[in-house]
Parts: sequence; structure tokens; C-alpha cells
Amino acid sequence: MSLSAILLLVLYFFNEYDLGYALCYSLPNGYGCPAGSVCVNSVPNDDWYEGSCINCSPGSYCPGGFIKSRNSDNPTTEIKCPQGTANNVEGAKTKTECKVCAIGRYATAGSSDCTHCSNGYIAPVIGSSECTACEAGKISNGGKTCEKCDAGEYSSTAASVECTPCSKGMYSALAGSTKCETCPVSKYTQDTGLKECSDCDSGKYTVVSGASSPTECMKCPWGTYNPSPGSRCTNCPSGTYNENTGSNSLDACTACPAGRFQDGTGKNFCNLCSADTYQPNVGADYCGDCSNGATSAPGATECVKASVCKAGTYYYGSQCLTCPAGTYSGDGATYCTKCENNDRGNKTTSLQGSKSMADCFI
Repeated sequence: MSLSAILLLVLYFFNEYDLGYALCYSLPNGYGCPAGSVCVNSVPNDDWYEGSCINCSPGSYCPGGFIKSRNSDNPTTEIKCPQGTANNVEGAKTKTECKVCAIGRYATAGSSDCTHCSNGYIAPVIGSSECTACEAGKISNGGKTCEKCDAGEYSSTAASVECTPCSKGMYSALAGSTKCETCPVSKYTQDTGLKECSDCDSGKYTVVSGASSPTECMKCPWGTYNPSPGSRCTNCPSGTYNENTGSNSLDACTACPAGRFQDGTGKNFCNLCSADTYQPNVGADYCGDCSNGATSAPGATECVKASVCKAGTYYYGSQCLTCPAGTYSGDGATYCTKCENNDRGNKTTSLQGSKSMADCFI
């Protein structure tokens, strides 16, 4: 054994037993410093190196006998604590001194401390090397678990820091929502952060969805009714009409009287049966045609034979009535005809019971 090797072994022995030597003497195979330290600033000296032994850095451990670096370009020979563990003291000797990160914390390799996950992220198991983003509809403030947003709130993106209350006119019925829904027609929310919409009263509705106040609930228009809170207005059926607004019952739809009809829905009037048609029933949606030479006046409930009434009268309600002034009729009429207008003004008659247009004068 060479003299230099003998000297190295002697100095190594002193260092190993902490006899106060600050130098490390190392052969190229790496011996020189005790466990928990490394040799730094080593310089060549024949076939061995000399330098200073210093404590192993936080975030790593040193089994001993390693040269940290010969110059700034060489990598450290300290062993980094594995990812998911950390060590915040100097002079660690073994891997067991790298402590496992708790739930909600993480560490990359060589970390001196475990780091708390940021809001919106979690580390659900011990020894995590990174944090995972909470999915949309959830948040995390403690880094351990992702919690669903409450009903009435939402988060639309992953890693959200907080849940956002639903705006007025909107709602979210379920916890963990990623968006809020618009209140449908005839419903509203007048506050933020609500999980359900309020109903408009029966007989009322909203024109559009997303109402934010009960003042947006309007009376159902004529020709309709609404029996249930929060529902749409329903058209009155054919054969009926409703002249009122804000109706809350089908009973508000009145049957058309005899002699009238309504073939549409949602109306506020009934049509008069035209001449030569009739309708004897209430609630009809049509008028029948007169047949076999019978005729009828507008609004008739029955047809009559044309020969019943003489000129100057008309048939109505099973009797012949005299035509009023300004009108005339021929034989068998069921109604009187008004004198027509011309370019010189209105034609009229001064007498009741006129029989022809010739009786009309200026």
C-alpha cells in the first residue's frame, strides 16, 4: 500500500469518529466523509482528492463517503429524497429520514418541505408527488378532498377556487352543478343562489323564461286560462270564448250561444252564423247550412221556408216582424236589407215595412 493510501485511511478514521478534522481525503472510489456529510470543493492531489466535509443538504440524505463535487459542473452526490417525501434538516444519513407527505400535501424529489395543495386541487393519498385538480362542479379549500358545490351554486371549470351563486332568474337543483338553469316560463327567482324557482300565481304567466321578479308575472290574456301556479296559460277550446284576463279555471271559457260559433281556440268572441245557416246548440264550433229551399237570417237558430213572411217583413223567432226604417225586404225574407250607400250619400227610407230598394231615397 502506498504512503498516500495509508495517510488517507488514517485521516478517514479520524473523520469517521468525529475527531475534529475538517478535511476529507478521498480516493477516486468515493471514500472520505462520514454518513450525513459530503466532501465539497475537492481538488486533485496525486491519486486522491482533498476537500471539506459538510452536512448533507435538506431534501436529501448522505450515507457517507461521497464527494459532492469537484467543480461547479459536476452533479451533487447527495441523494435526493424521493418524490412524495421531504426532509427539512441537515445531515440526514438514510432514506428513512425523508418523511412521507401527509394527505393534502405533495413534494417533488429533493424537497425540504411538503407543500400544501392550492385551492381547487387535492392530494387524496399520502406520499403524493403532485396535486390533482378538482373537476368542474367541485372545489377544495383544504387540499384533501373535492367537495361538491351546494345546490344553488355552480363551478364551470376544473380547479375552481370557489362556487358561484346562480344569478337571479336562474337556479341549480342539484349539488355539484357545472352550470345554472334558466327558470322556465311562469316561474322566477328574485334572489341569487337559489335551488328552485318560485311559481307565478294561477291565472298568471311570464312572457319569457328567466324571470327575476314576481312583478314579471302577468295576467293570462283573454281567450285563455291557467288553473295551476307556475304553468302556462291554456287556450279556451273551440266552441267557447273568454272576454276576461287572469282567468284561472276552464269555467271561465263560456260556451257560444245558439246562433253563434267559434271554430278557433283562445278567442274572446263568438262568430254570428251567416245568412242561410243556423246553429240550434250552445258551444258549437260551426253553423249548418239551410236546405230544401229554407232560409235564415244571420245568427239564426233554425231555418224557415221562404214563403212564410210577406214583403216588408222578416222571419225571426217563429214570427214575422216588420222591417225597421232604413231597410227593406221581399217575400219570404228572414232578414231585412239595409239601403245601400251611393256617391251622393246614404239612401234610407222614412217608413217601416219597405218592400224594395226602390223605397230607398236620398
